[in-house]
Amino acid sequence: MTAFCIILLLAAGGNDIAHARIQSAEINESSGVVASRAHPGVLWTHNDSGNPPVLFAIDRDGRLLAKYRVDRDNRDWEDIAIDNAGNLYVGEIGNNGGKKDQLAVYRLAEPDPSQPSREKLRVNRTWKLRFAGEPFDSEGLFIWQSEGFIVAKHLDGRAAGVWRFSLDAGEQPQTLSHVCDLPIRAPVTGADLSPDGSRLVVCTPIGVSEFLVDGDIAAAATAPMRSVAHVEPSREAACFVPGGVLTTSEKRDIRFFSDRQFDFAATQPSR
Repeated sequence: MTAFCIILLLAAGGNDIAHARIQSAEINESSGVVASRAHPGVLWTHNDSGNPPVLFAIDRDGRLLAKYRVDRDNRDWEDIAIDNAGNLYVGEIGNNGGKKDQLAVYRLAEPDPSQPSREKLRVNRTWKLRFAGEPFDSEGLFIWQSEGFIVAKHLDGRAAGVWRFSLDAGEQPQTLSHVCDLPIRAPVTGADLSPDGSRLVVCTPIGVSEFLVDGDIAAAATAPMRSVAHVEPSREAACFVPGGVLTTSEKRDIRFFSDRQFDFAATQPSR
């Protein structure tokens, strides 16, 4: 598939997208979201640039469970990721207008939301990332095994590039390595990888797309893509949760796209 094909769910029950609202007024511009793997039902989110450097634990109904200040500034936090070892990764990866020549990703130990603390969460590792060519904006971050991945956000219809960096590299800045281009022409505003590495999801203002990659991120360029159309201009983040994919928006909307909807999309002809 070489173009971003949206499958419009018109069959009975195909467009029943569950909706909730983030209830805390402090979360006024949710820009990233990821599901905890240690604490079932917990989601981690954060605000966009210009807001305090705080991570919020919420549930799927948008209720605030806990909040933690991080010992880094929020210059342009755009996504949050997780691994299987109990770490969270905050992506300082926004680059409006391509004005920055370097991005950053911060790692910290995931706290227990049942034990709120006034102590700042300490960043225990920072990756400084340079561009291989022209700087780009990005809002999608995910982790797989010993590598981190950033998905470019383009406003000019270019395919969304996936770029890689090594988690095992030293403290010196490293140059991002191109992995593949996704058949997505809309601006990608969030990304996540399923815990077993089998599925990659990206979201845009016009829908949510899932790629069956089976642990091979480069395969996303040609892997089967299942897309659910849903227009939400302020959609900013996506993550896998039991039973499907959850998204959040800058306007505090939470939406749930079920596996059944993606399965239905896979049965429809491309347009």
